[in-house]
Amino acid sequence: MSTAQRVIAKLHQLTPEQQAEVLRLVESLAKRAPGNGKRVNPMGLLADLNLRIGPEEIDQARREMWGNFPREDLLE
Repeated sequence: MSTAQRVIAKLHQLTPEQQAEVLRLVESLAKRAPGNGKRVNPMGLLADLNLRIGPEEIDQARREMWGNFPREDLLE
């Protein structure tokens, strides 16, 4: 017996109020299921901020981040 068939068999044993609650649960799970609905481009999440980071800024951030690597206190 498949999972769907077992769920349906159990569903028939419930009261109408409980069946309605199961329906609400299934609908809420379907809304959260991956692949349902529109996918959002991650770049679009920050589009309204009008951030423009060029290669110079990226290079500078890398130099600042890795400038003192490896630190002497980490090598001991």
